[in-house]
Amino acid sequence: MTNLKSKLTIIAIVFMLVLIAIQTSIFASNENIQILEKNTGDYIIYVKDNLNTDFEFAFSNDKLADKTALSYYAAQEDTNGNKIALVNSSTKDLFLAPTYMWVRVGTDYILECVEIDLAKAINENDLQIAANLTKIIKVDTTKTNTTEETIDGKKVTTTVGKVVLMGEGEYSYILIKESEEYAKLRDLATRVSKFNSETDMYTKIQVYTEFFNKSKELVSKNTNEWTKVENNEILQPEDSEDGEKYILWIKEENSTTEKLDIQFLTSYKEYSEEKIVETITTKLPVTYDNNILLIVLAILVVAIIVVCIRIKMLNKREK
Repeated sequence: MTNLKSKLTIIAIVFMLVLIAIQTSIFASNENIQILEKNTGDYIIYVKDNLNTDFEFAFSNDKLADKTALSYYAAQEDTNGNKIALVNSSTKDLFLAPTYMWVRVGTDYILECVEIDLAKAINENDLQIAANLTKIIKVDTTKTNTTEETIDGKKVTTTVGKVVLMGEGEYSYILIKESEEYAKLRDLATRVSKFNSETDMYTKIQVYTEFFNKSKELVSKNTNEWTKVENNEILQPEDSEDGEKYILWIKEENSTTEKLDIQFLTSYKEYSEEKIVETITTKLPVTYDNNILLIVLAILVVAIIVVCIRIKMLNKREK
């Protein structure tokens, strides 16, 4: 019984160690670092919360290596003055096998045995695409379209939003009502729109990478058919209600290139009814006066006046 308990204890310890090892391999890969792949083939590594402080870094294929015995390199600077670790031709061969990284500032180790996965790096060109998404194809999202129709004796006016494409070319689009997945993409786009000169490079690469990968994933999963744009205008769906959120994919194609962009839209709809009132105009009959009657009337008036004057004169004589 004692031997059985001992064996069970050993098995439990081994099982726990395996779980710890698995969790370490899952969560430690590129933990607290962001990697940018340059067009030259080099890789720039940014260390979280350590862009302005000099540090030393080392790589090894042995995760159990003695960190104090490793060969350390001094941090360099990127074009914006951020402190970086660089993977170039002299160190790239290490990454043919699982590779781990140590970073120290003085004698303090701020990263220890972090697995480096260069496959998760964002390429310089992809970073540029992510930074320009929603601005690649010029559009105006402030325009509206108004229609009027008569329904059951009422004039119905409906105003809805529309997207106007500003360039010349052949365009097609897919308009999708926002889902939970696209809500995450909208959130990332909002974070990108708030970047400014104070936003650090680590945060930019982290969010741009998420934004680019999520966009690529969703557009590849999309099964909707592309619709050709007519008159450079895209109207929101007829059944949309005011305030609903939509995702608009736009594709521009010409003989040499293809551009793909995305817009995050909130539908606008204004609806009004006006009762049509019939205006009934009643006209009096028109009478045309006879000139002879007018003359006779004038003579009678003059005669009456003369008679009145004559009577007055006779009365005065009698007195």
